[in-house]
Amino acid sequence: MLLPHPALGSGQEPGVLYAQALTLTRLERFREAIPYLEKAVAADPGNADAWMLLGRLLTQHDGRLEAILRATEAFEQALEQRPDSVEIHLRLTRAYRRIGLYEEALELLDGFATAGSMAFSLALARAQIQMQVGSYHGARATLRHAITEGAGALTYYQLGIVERNLGDLDAARAALETANRLRPRLIEAILELGSLLITRQEFATATETLRRAVEVAPENAGAHNLLGLARLRAGDASGAVPYFERALALEPTLANAIYNLALALRDLGRMERSRATMDRFAVLNEQQETDEIAENRSTEVAIVNGRGLYYYRRGESERAREIFERALELSPEDGLVHFNLGLAHVALDNHVQAAAAFERAIEINPTRPDAYAALAIEYRALGREEDAARMEARYQELRRDAPGR
Repeated sequence: MLLPHPALGSGQEPGVLYAQALTLTRLERFREAIPYLEKAVAADPGNADAWMLLGRLLTQHDGRLEAILRATEAFEQALEQRPDSVEIHLRLTRAYRRIGLYEEALELLDGFATAGSMAFSLALARAQIQMQVGSYHGARATLRHAITEGAGALTYYQLGIVERNLGDLDAARAALETANRLRPRLIEAILELGSLLITRQEFATATETLRRAVEVAPENAGAHNLLGLARLRAGDASGAVPYFERALALEPTLANAIYNLALALRDLGRMERSRATMDRFAVLNEQQETDEIAENRSTEVAIVNGRGLYYYRRGESERAREIFERALELSPEDGLVHFNLGLAHVALDNHVQAAAAFERAIEINPTRPDAYAALAIEYRALGREEDAARMEARYQELRRDAPGR
């Protein structure tokens, strides 16, 4: 099916544009639907359904920071028109979390009340944010209240995790056993209970629990690894080895399974293979730790940068400036954050600081055209005409040499 591009039909009725977006969505042509929705909401800002669909498609089928920020705006627009919608609250909460707006997400949820199963979804969302920011006591209170209102297995499962993090292993066990009783095939709850039982050195019960995990999810490497660990800790190294080997057949880079296999082989007196396996673990673990540190730092910077852009787009430039500076404390060599800091200074009429930020962005990434364009404007505002002309020439050169031009 061919549909006209929205740019070719700018005079179309908003309803027609929205209908075309719905058609593309049903055909699973999600990215193609987004421009139609942008045109539809521009022509009719009161269409909450269009805003909702736009936000959903941007979060599910794009994923770039710019798309998440635009999705956040879309959900905020939808919420203005439908303040009682649980779905919009949940989607906006998730969008806020993706750009590190945890306080805003909690405020959004705290100011909204509903009943029934949707109330439990909101409680879970609130507790997850509280856990994310380290407020486990707050999460416990949220989940316990939801349970008094009749919440189910997922709430008990989350409560088990919270109680374990707070050090109350008896309460954690009770919550996880309830989750398992309510939903016997909830693999996450089975694995969490099995892991807890190993920590409590209740190996026989752990083995029984984790056998059920393997039956429920036979392709889950973590289930096989934990079952092997329960048997190893119970003194059955011979019985543990096949489970570690199965875990590694399913997930060859599962570091814990490699380590546990090395220990089991040592206990069986197979020293040469144990040493080789432990060497394999050491190399893999070092690489994974390095990758994890880099990934965590990159994720943290991206979240802080996204939070700054959110406030910049809302016109809160001073707050955005503070956030961008915080991001640079985490990653001083991030050219994108320097550029965004420059934008915040521009909005605050801080031309000297803006020029310095754009200059630093160019030092880090000399091929970023928009940094040269922005710096040219700031130089001109500072009366540095020759420098401005030089930056404009470089901007035009980079644009001319860009792929696809």
